[in-house]
Amino acid sequence: MTLPDERYRSIMQARRLLQELCDPKLTPRVAAGIRDRARGALRHYPGEFDLQQLEQFAPHIVQQRMEPLYKMIKQHEMADSVSKDYAAEGMIKQHDSAAKKINLDDPNWEPNL
Repeated sequence: MTLPDERYRSIMQARRLLQELCDPKLTPRVAAGIRDRARGALRHYPGEFDLQQLEQFAPHIVQQRMEPLYKMIKQHEMADSVSKDYAAEGMIKQHDSAAKKINLDDPNWEPNL
């Protein structure tokens, strides 16, 4: 799971990559078709202003910086969520294997009482 400040940095890094792809001095061996596609993607790519606006209205999606304590709490919550998901997945697998052992479609199956 991605935190809002990680998402912000990722968007800005992708923007810089697209800008570098457009500049033949920085990336001399990039084909013209790739440069054109990068230029087209940049045409409507969010800039710094767009991300600041998004941060104001949706800080849970994008934030330039997070408070260190808040970030630590969110990382801990994410780790708990992931471990619970894996535990639930394990229980589902156990349930599936138990269901296969029971095989209710078998007309000769009887419960062990």
